[in-house]
Amino acid sequence: MRHIRVIWVPLLIFTMLAATSAFSQTGTRRGGRYDTQIDAAVAKFLASRPQFKNIRYAVEDHVITVTGPVELLSEKEALAARLRRITHVSRVLDLVHLHPTPVPDEALYSAVRTRLENARFEGINIRTHEGRVEISGTVGTRHLWARLMELVWNTPGVREVEDNIRIAGD
Repeated sequence: MRHIRVIWVPLLIFTMLAATSAFSQTGTRRGGRYDTQIDAAVAKFLASRPQFKNIRYAVEDHVITVTGPVELLSEKEALAARLRRITHVSRVLDLVHLHPTPVPDEALYSAVRTRLENARFEGINIRTHEGRVEISGTVGTRHLWARLMELVWNTPGVREVEDNIRIAGD
């Protein structure tokens, strides 16, 4: 009987240690249930868009972290919006930056405003952010609209133009 006890005690201790070890590995396991599917969807999307060739990403616990450079603010916004629509994604951590660094908003606003004032455009509203210029207001003809757009696009530092100009009579 003593011989059986000697075998059972070490066997019982081994079983308890193995169970504890397996439980602790399960409890600390990282990665969400759908991370592999999310990873495949992100890889497919990025591979299909040449403007995102320098974007790097990681997926962990249903969260996508993206880093790297893009040229336009609209590309940065579109990337984050598209990744948020992937099934099972809970969040997108957007660390993407604009490259090259855009002209400061105040400087760009002043440059566009000066060009439009010098060309005698009045009543045009201007907003700038990260190289994007949003213009709104009304002009009299398509010719004036084309001239306005040319002035804005040819201002140093302008990367994108959001055109909310109305043409009177159209």
